Amino acid sequence: MPSSITALANVTLGSAVNSVTFSSISSAYRDLILVVTGGSNSYSNFEYRFNGSSSGYTWVGMEANGSTTAAASNTSTALDGNYNYWVEDIGTSDTVYEMQLLDYSATDKHKMAIYKVRAAATGVAYYTGRWANTAAVTQVVVSRAGGSTWRTGSTFALYGVSA
Repeated sequence: MPSSITALANVTLGSAVNSVTFSSISSAYRDLILVVTGGSNSYSNFEYRFNGSSSGYTWVGMEANGSTTAAASNTSTALDGNYNYWVEDIGTSDTVYEMQLLDYSATDKHKMAIYKVRAAATGVAYYTGRWANTAAVTQVVVSRAGGSTWRTGSTFALYGVSA
């Protein structure tokens, strides 16, 4: 059980953008939590990258849309949501994306993440992933694949979790 959760940064988009970057992240916490509320105007995968790296990511996930389930895994250039059945609300309805990055500041282990997507009208997806790097994470980029954008009004909140 965490002893405290501290708000580190909060961004609300004034216009549609492809990615949001959190940089110069303090190493004073055990874990990071990133919560995105909003979405895209078109279906596209979302991606998390650390420290500007585009290698060493692997993930496995499952999703359900109320009538069908699917599972997937991949070695990739990012931790991403690679849907078989779209679980995002597209347009004006909000989707919630949550990622917990465990031991992000440790320099003696690979980084593990648990991330999920929830949309009331369409479904849910859960993932776990690994970034095969022992560097402390000082930057997190959350983006849309294929040139798609996060829509105006989407919010991005980063939190530090103390042990």
